[in-house]
Amino acid sequence: MLYFFFFKQKTAYEMLRSLVGSEMCIRDSGYTISIPSLIVPKKHGSELIELIKSGTTVLLGLHFNWAQSPKPSYQIWLSSCNQLSNDFMKEFADYGSKLEEYTEFEPNYVYWPCQNCDLEHTEEKCIANGKFCAPDPDGDGPIQGWEALIEDLRQYCIHALYGKRYWSYVGSFSDCLKDIKNYNNLEACSDEKINNLGFDKGEISQCVNKTFVNKNNPDYKKTDNSLFSEFKKRYFEKGIVFWPSVIINDMHFRGNMEAKEVAVAICNSFTEQPGICDDPAFKWQYFDDVEGKVSFPTFLLVLVLMMVVFMCCFYYCLLYTSDAADDLLCVDLGGRRIIKKKK
Repeated sequence: MLYFFFFKQKTAYEMLRSLVGSEMCIRDSGYTISIPSLIVPKKHGSELIELIKSGTTVLLGLHFNWAQSPKPSYQIWLSSCNQLSNDFMKEFADYGSKLEEYTEFEPNYVYWPCQNCDLEHTEEKCIANGKFCAPDPDGDGPIQGWEALIEDLRQYCIHALYGKRYWSYVGSFSDCLKDIKNYNNLEACSDEKINNLGFDKGEISQCVNKTFVNKNNPDYKKTDNSLFSEFKKRYFEKGIVFWPSVIINDMHFRGNMEAKEVAVAICNSFTEQPGICDDPAFKWQYFDDVEGKVSFPTFLLVLVLMMVVFMCCFYYCLLYTSDAADDLLCVDLGGRRIIKKKK
């Protein structure tokens, strides 16, 4: 007999529109593949079929291993104008800060190309003459897409310059889109976070300018950007199709995009885990972990409640059988009346 166990995922991602067409092609192409499905090589599949036909009991086990290394590397793909990305980064910020010195982390930022769009679109949403674009973070509000791209570069530079303090910045910046009505532009909110953390705004701006081809006085709207060109190359090499997305030791993380799950996966990617991974915040709490941790008053209360329920059931059963006996009716061993028809 063959058993398969599947667990339902709850995930929120920003996905490429092109995926919808791909999924429809698979669905409408006539193949009888449903989800969930398990696909194995034909050689092994044929062996399994023969074993099952012969009446042999077959038990399959699925085991997944992360590629491990002494100092794992991981990337997070995101967009600063995407609220799902910001929410994840805010939730993950504490984990990221604690893991910074033990791992090699690099943020990567996504974009939308639109070189054939009209001039008004590229002016509002793009840099480098439409080569790199982003949707307006606030829809019809005052913030424009090109500002989100500059914020992506700003965040990348903050990590390059300030290391683990980057996590404090992205953790606080995550609320900017929610409170955008309180600012004239996205940079104003960023400046507030930068000042609160004591960063050097001039140093960050200089770093951002260096990512453009014309480093001294770049025209963001028209000048090509070398960093986004590198992101573009990695984007296709890694096969990024949704964001936020995480790659650990060159392997895509496919679990729920929740901070703790990602942190646990990173800890499992060490050949020898550092002490930080022993922190309860980095471990799942299974049922056997809580053994002995239930307080005595709680245990006593549960025990009393169970006894009360048992006594009530027992008392009701006695009344039921007693009534049946008073009525001269037969009662079987389970306490049920056996009704005899009168002749």
